[in-house]
Amino acid sequence: MPRNVRNPPETAKTHAIIRVAVISTYTCPAEGSINRTQQSPLNEKRGSCAYPPITRKEKPMSAIVCAIRGGPASRPTIEKSIQMALETQLPLYFLYIVNLDFLVRTSSSRVHLISKQMQDMGEFILLTAQAEAESRGVKAVGTVRHGNIRDEIVALCLETKARYVVLGKPKTQHTDANIFTHAHLDEFAQRIQTESGATIVFPDP
Repeated sequence: MPRNVRNPPETAKTHAIIRVAVISTYTCPAEGSINRTQQSPLNEKRGSCAYPPITRKEKPMSAIVCAIRGGPASRPTIEKSIQMALETQLPLYFLYIVNLDFLVRTSSSRVHLISKQMQDMGEFILLTAQAEAESRGVKAVGTVRHGNIRDEIVALCLETKARYVVLGKPKTQHTDANIFTHAHLDEFAQRIQTESGATIVFPDP
């Protein structure tokens, strides 16, 4: 018998190994065991198997955005957003916006100092709101943004594909240009709803 003739049992064994290897590539691996270079971002976020391909239409992401200023006036707004998160099981985002439009005639060095102070205050307010949500069983994300209030609310809504935006309502009328009056709030809320596609929700009176 020529020496270069393969032994049939060895060939069968090799075929069996190849067959097992091919089958294993289409078997859903345990969570966390998928090579990240082979796993799509969609499946990685969902935590499901990358194989077989998805055959049903994915449900759009959705969220609740709650814009807060801090202080006792924000308590009903925070409470309403947490209640909605519990009822809808949607992710909750607390938003604090640093708006320095009232400092247009202030020196740049002072504007920078005030901006930093408001940033720190906003982070503290958000941490307090997040702690309140966590105590109720809701994991919330807090974010501080700088700029126009309406623009930043709309931007976060579009980024998170928010379904609801929770806004606070002033209890009394104010003349301060930085505090919304009831007359301006409805127009403000309508513009946010139009630009973001999210439904505006106010705390219970």
